[in-house]
This record gives sequence, C-alpha cells and structure tokens, in this order.
Amino acid sequence: MAFDIGAVQSVRLNPVQELKLAKPAVDLYVGQILKSVVVGALKDDQVTIQINGQNINAKTAHHFAPGEVLDVKVLQIGEETILQVLSDKAPPSPIQTALAQNLPRQAPATALLATLNALVEHPKLPVNVKEQINHILSSLPTISQLPKQIMQAVNQSGLFLEANLLTAAATPTAVPPAALASDLKAQYLRLLNTLAQQGITPPAKPMAITGYEMAENDSLPLPGAVPQPHHRLEPKSLQSMADMPVEKLLSVLSEHTEHALARINTSQYAHLMKTPDQPYSLMLDLPIRTPDGQEAIPLLINEEHQNNLIPPRYSISFALSLNDLGDLQGTVTLHQNTIDIHINADKPATLDLLQDHHDEFTQLVSDLGLNLGAFGLHLGLEDNKIDGSRFSLLDLKV
Repeated sequence: MAFDIGAVQSVRLNPVQELKLAKPAVDLYVGQILKSVVVGALKDDQVTIQINGQNINAKTAHHFAPGEVLDVKVLQIGEETILQVLSDKAPPSPIQTALAQNLPRQAPATALLATLNALVEHPKLPVNVKEQINHILSSLPTISQLPKQIMQAVNQSGLFLEANLLTAAATPTAVPPAALASDLKAQYLRLLNTLAQQGITPPAKPMAITGYEMAENDSLPLPGAVPQPHHRLEPKSLQSMADMPVEKLLSVLSEHTEHALARINTSQYAHLMKTPDQPYSLMLDLPIRTPDGQEAIPLLINEEHQNNLIPPRYSISFALSLNDLGDLQGTVTLHQNTIDIHINADKPATLDLLQDHHDEFTQLVSDLGLNLGAFGLHLGLEDNKIDGSRFSLLDLKV
C-alpha cells in the first residue's frame, strides 16, 4: 500500500520496547491490546509500523523485520499515548531462572577434589576447615566399593538432599542422621558457611569472566549430554597450589566448592524441567577414591522406552580417564535378565585388551545370574549432543 511518509505520525520505540504516539487518530483506552505490523525500515533507526490501518514512524534501537507482527498494549493515553510491545515469550519459570544462574558457574568436582587434597595436610589450615575437608574425603566411596554401594553413593551425591530432608522431617527414622551428614551438597554448604565466617566468599562473577579454565568437552548436566572423562589437574597445577599462602588456598577452595555446588544445583534444576511424559533421566558426578587419588566420575542414568518395551530398559553411562588405558566411555544396559555392554576408547590397544577379556566379562555377568547380550567395542569417544540454542543468554559456550 502506497503512503506519504511525511504525513505519518512520529513515535519512538525506547529500549524497553514502548511505542509513544503524539496524537493518534483512533480512540484508544488503557489496557487495550492491538496488533501492529512492521511495514518497513527507514533511515536513522526508524521503522514504519501499521496500527488499525494507520502508518506510524517509530524510532527504535531494536531490530524489527518487515512483516513482523507485534502485540502492543495501551499503557497511557492523553497528551502522549504509550504502547508497550508485548513479548510473545512466556516469562521464565523460577526453575528456568535458577538454571540460568547456576549453569555459568558450575564445574565438575575435579578441581575441588585436587584443592581438598592440597589442603588436607597444610600445617596452617584452620582446625574447623581441616575437619570438614577430612569428613568430605573420608565419606567418598572407594572404586572397589562402588559396584555394591552405587545406590548409596548416588543417594548421597547431593541431588537428593532436599528430598531426604523432607522425608526426615515427616519420618525421622526413615533417614539416618549419618546419611544427611554425608550428603555432598550438605557438606559443601557447611564448608562454604565456615569459610564465609572467616570472610572468605566465592567471586560474584561467573567462571567465564573470572578466567576459570573450562574443559571444552565438559559434560554439562543438560538434555543430550554424553558423559565425558574428567582429567585430573596437571602436576604443575598441583604444585602451584601447594606453594600458595593458606589465605589464597582458602579463597580457591571457596571458589571451587561453589562451582561444585552449582554443578549439583544445575543437575537438579535440569531434572525438574522434565515433563512427566519424558523417560526418567538423571546426570550427576560421583566423586570416588582411587589408589591414585580422588576423582569425579560422570554418570548418566536413563530409562529407555524402545519398541514399547515393557518393562522399560535402564542404562548407566559413565566415563573414565585411566593412566594406561586412556579415555573411556561405557554404557551398561539392563533389560530383564540381559545386560548389553558398549565401550568407547580413544586407544586401539585398549579395545584389543578388552576384547581379549570377553570371556571374563561373560563369566562375571553369569555369576550375577544374568546373560551377556551385546558386547560392543568402539574406537573414538562420543561427543555431546546438547542443543545449546536455547541457552544463548548464558555467559558460557555450550
């Protein structure tokens, strides 16, 4: 439709996306919601929009494409009529907001475990801090205990602290006090509180701003993530930590504890965002003790509904970084009495070694009263499949 630009009314679109009309030629009332269409872009940050058949110039710092339909609401009438551009997006839920706050701050517990080890024997460490460090390290299961204690370890990983507190409040005997005392999230919170009492708090900025080094292949606890091996800190980093003054070490401890706590929170919020019709899925880091020291093993527990299987299949995926065997990823799937095992490795020699022990895997599964189904060995690690398009607001590369 042709129109005379010089004859149209002039309005301004400010940064909060409001349209200000000088003298609209139509009667409007406060609260009225109207449709407007972006007709085209003009020079000097102006666009022409159409409301109720009128073409109106709008000054704006925002980009609106020709043909874009805007919902506007009348906020004020009189000498100046103000129209607010309504967003077509629903406001974020409290869980989405909490996830957006925690995701840029989270990190695996790998750095925290290294810091705890560097501090545990420090001669100038405050007694109450040293006691809490010793309690955290001693509460971790050993790698040999893990097969029999995995349910207990998952329950005390921090993801179920609030649920256990609710259960304990309703039925005190249902949750032993020792279980709550050993919960990782509870221990991290106690440690942060102790450090805060001494004036030591984590930095207010997220890791991307503070310069914290994030691994590019980190397994963010988000839908589509595939467990990736966590690597221990290099000896140079450990020595650098050991040479720090105790005050600096405590500051680093506070920061790493806060990152590990945000990691747990992120897993919880991501899990809460799932809808009831989605299969059960839970991702977490499981700190354990090994002969070479403490490390965090990423776990992914999935419920799989394939071909209307009843009951459904359940799988546990994990990742490890071993000195001799290199980086590994494994998935163990259980359906009724059959176990399928798939292992990815970055070294061909590791796959050859595992193939040589195929009979031992078969016997081990048989001793458990189960049958070994698929035994797949694959060269190369699986990449993450996270869709990061919805997380562009976060100060973190996904």
